[in-house]
Amino acid sequence: MSRARILLKLSFLPIRRSWMLVGFLAVSLAQILLALWLCGGITSELARTEAYADRSRFVTIQLRDESVLTDPIKQVLEGEDVSIEELKSAQVLERLEAEEPEIVQTIQSVGGEGLGLVPRMILARGPIPDAALEKIKLMTEVSRVESSPVHHARLKRFYSHLGFEMRIAMALIVFLTAVQILVCHRILGRDSQEVSRNLSSWGASNVDALLPGFGSLFLITQGAFALSLVEWWAFRTWVWKENSFLGELSVDRNLDFPMSLCWVTAGVMLVLGAALAFSRRPEEG
Repeated sequence: MSRARILLKLSFLPIRRSWMLVGFLAVSLAQILLALWLCGGITSELARTEAYADRSRFVTIQLRDESVLTDPIKQVLEGEDVSIEELKSAQVLERLEAEEPEIVQTIQSVGGEGLGLVPRMILARGPIPDAALEKIKLMTEVSRVESSPVHHARLKRFYSHLGFEMRIAMALIVFLTAVQILVCHRILGRDSQEVSRNLSSWGASNVDALLPGFGSLFLITQGAFALSLVEWWAFRTWVWKENSFLGELSVDRNLDFPMSLCWVTAGVMLVLGAALAFSRRPEEG
């Protein structure tokens, strides 16, 4: 236990000597990692949205009159990702007013008879199968059914293209992460080599002599890693879900954490740190 404690204290020694510069590097590395998590999360959401658009549609169902029961129609439409909204004639008029105010004014001027010209509607969105639509069309309560894709082909191609660009951005961010770790290694190099030479002269093995240098890199990178995770949680909680534009990039206004990317990045940082720390002999200056 005392051996591990001594190695840990020696790992902190190079950090204490350049604490301000190392602190800035750790914070900047955390921002790079945060950008990587965001790119990974958005890439995943784009793929989900693209898949959702491929199999989903908007369905507008016009009912014959205000008195018909809608429960049989809703039962056919029910699904895990299907949203259903029922609009009475007055609500349809409210939505139509923004697009065709003159028509709405004409209908309202007629009175109750004009309101009867506006159909009661059910709006559904989601992965609704063709069989369900055909069944709804045959119902006596329904006068008309219209269906359209959630996203047209050009927008779906945009999702695909944007996903490709996000993957390029992720590759560049991974490169920046490696550069940042290399910079940290160079800044801590002189102090780490001094510690390694002293340990070697006291009879420590080459591995033990180089462990403090690896420990310094490990503490910095994992500290930045932890900070980036906290920033991710804060961003997703207080920015993503509350932002009307960003939230619309995802189907359910939620941004899943890219766990696989997280583990891969942690492994790459660990391997790179070990390769840099153990690449030189303790005697090298």
